[in-house]
Amino acid sequence: MNKTFAYTHFLARIFTFIAWLVTPTTSHAQDTTARKLEINGYISSLQSAAFDNPANAWHTSQLIHNRININANLWQDKLKCFASLRNRLSWADKIDNQQLFTAIQSGQSGWIDASFDLTKGQSYRLNTEIDRLYLSYEHKNVIVSAGRQRINWSQTFVWNPNDLFNAYSFYDIDYIERPGSDAVRIQYFPTEVSTAEAALKIDHNQKVTAGIMYRFNTHGYDIQLLSGLLEESDYVAGLGWSGSLLGCVSVRGEITWLHPTTHADSAQSSLLVALSADYTFPSSLNLQGEYYFNQLAPHSFDQLTFLNYLNSTGNIKTLSPSRHNLMTQIDYPFTPLINGSIAIVFMPSLNGYYYAPSITCSLAQNLDASLFWQAFNIHFENKSLTYNLLMIRLKFYW
Repeated sequence: MNKTFAYTHFLARIFTFIAWLVTPTTSHAQDTTARKLEINGYISSLQSAAFDNPANAWHTSQLIHNRININANLWQDKLKCFASLRNRLSWADKIDNQQLFTAIQSGQSGWIDASFDLTKGQSYRLNTEIDRLYLSYEHKNVIVSAGRQRINWSQTFVWNPNDLFNAYSFYDIDYIERPGSDAVRIQYFPTEVSTAEAALKIDHNQKVTAGIMYRFNTHGYDIQLLSGLLEESDYVAGLGWSGSLLGCVSVRGEITWLHPTTHADSAQSSLLVALSADYTFPSSLNLQGEYYFNQLAPHSFDQLTFLNYLNSTGNIKTLSPSRHNLMTQIDYPFTPLINGSIAIVFMPSLNGYYYAPSITCSLAQNLDASLFWQAFNIHFENKSLTYNLLMIRLKFYW
C-alpha cells in the first residue's frame, strides 16, 4: 500500500466516522436533542505576481484553496465534534522564487503531522491538511476540549505576545482561520464576565507548551493574567487588557515576560509588548494603530532570515524581525458592497517599511473579489530587500 493511498484511506475513515456519529437514529424519535451536523466552507482562487522591480521579471503563481468545516452535535448539545480540512493546489512558473506568501506553507507544528502532499512536481503541489479535529464536552460552566484546536489568548490584532499556543503571521492574508494546536484545554466560567483556563499542547518536536490564564472584567476593562511554559525553553508571565478610553477609543495591550529555563550564565529575561488603539468615525471609517516592542529581535540579518520571520508560524518569539514596530491601518466601506483598506508597518530598527492596500467587492451573496498589494522595503547590513506581491482573489462561500 503506497503512502498516498494509505493517507487518503486514513482521511476517509476519519470523516466517515464523524458522519456515522452524527447520523440521526430513528429508534429514538422522541429525543428532542437529535444529532445535528453542519457543513460549510469556501473555495478561493488566488492569482499572484511577485517582483522586486516592476521593470524586472515577474514571477506568477496560482493557488486554489478549498476549506471544509464540519461541526457535529453528538449528544444533547454537550458533546460536540469539530473538524476542518483544507486542500490547496498551487502551481508557479518558478517554484523556488521565494514566493513564501503564496506557496503552500504548512501551518502544521503539531504533535501529529496531518499535512500530506497528494502529488507534487517541479512546479506544482497538491496538499491536504487537517487543521482542526477535536472533541468538546460542556457541563454546566466547564468546557473540556481535546484534539487539534485553536487556543486564542490574544487581545491585540497584529502582534500577540500573549498567544502562547497559536502564533501566526500578520502578512498571511489567505489563512484567516489561523493554525491550531494538538492540545487539551479546560475552561471554567465562574461568572458571566470571568474565565479561568488551563491548556497543554505538544508540538512536532515533542516539546510541551503549557499555561494557565484568568480573565475578568473590572471598570469596563477585560483583564487577563497568565503564566506558563513555552516549548520547555522559557518560563512565561503575561498581562493583557482591552477596553474603551473616553468612551469612544478602543484600547488593547499585551505584555509578556520570558525567562529561559536553562541556568546558563548567558540566560537573560526578555520582554514583548504590544499596544493597540482603534477608533471608528461616524462615517464608518476605522483608524487603527499598534506598536510592538520585541526585545528578542535578531541582531544580524540576511534575506532568508527576514523572509522566514515574515512567514513564521513558530511562536511568540518570532512575531517580528524588528525590535520596534509601528502599524497603522485605515478601513473604509465605500458602499455596502465595496470595502477598502491600507495597512502600513514601519520597522525603524531595520530602516524599512511594509504597506498593503486592498479592496474587496461583494459580487453576489456568497462571492467576493479582492485585490491586494503587499510591498516590503528593508535595509540591513548595507544591503536592501525590495519585494512586491500583487494578488487577485475570488472567494465563494458555501
